[in-house]
Amino acid sequence: VFRELVKRWRLARHGQRIRGEILRCSGSTDGDYSLTLRYRFRSPASGAWIEGSDSQVRNDAKNEPVPAAGQPVQIVYLDDETYLAL
Repeated sequence: VFRELVKRWRLARHGQRIRGEILRCSGSTDGDYSLTLRYRFRSPASGAWIEGSDSQVRNDAKNEPVPAAGQPVQIVYLDDETYLAL
């Protein structure tokens, strides 16, 4: 938990917003509604494509359609190891 807090603090303080794209998004219900997002973006530092994945409980989105592949997603980027989809 502490490591994640430090990561988020570093991203908020020093990160830059860049554009990425959704590769896949899916929702699942196991009591709570969980969204899983796979995305990619081009690294500002190396120029390489980086893929990431994030999951969140989003009960508020239970009856909403999931975003389609190819749609844009905002990424907060610090380096090729430290980034987060918004």
